[in-house]
Amino acid sequence: MVSLQAAIGLTKLTVEGRTEPLGLDVTAPRFGWQIVSDKKNVMQPGEPSEKIRERVIAARKIQTDRFSQLPLGGGREGGRIYCNAMMTEKMLHQFAEPDAASIDMLRMAMERLKLSARAYRWPAPSPT
Repeated sequence: MVSLQAAIGLTKLTVEGRTEPLGLDVTAPRFGWQIVSDKKNVMQPGEPSEKIRERVIAARKIQTDRFSQLPLGGGREGGRIYCNAMMTEKMLHQFAEPDAASIDMLRMAMERLKLSARAYRWPAPSPT
């Protein structure tokens, strides 16, 4: 039986397999961690694929609705924007500016994961 009253935490945080990822220059880094508990046989609850699929479809609809109001050619390559990954830096500030609490949380994560300053600005500016 899985206990729901256990204290669960994360340890062995890594970025691209490194515990000290200073200077790492990867567009979409892979994060790793180990879940630990103060009790035995505690497992991270799983989620059925169908539920995940429903969430993804709902998120894509929100994104499509958000960007349907923008003029054609507003994307990075001059095409129609239909998902968050296609947003320009200006759009990030327009649609996804973090509040003060979120900025504090991001700073804490950067310090704890020892991310470089390059990771702070996302997406990275396009090369000129």
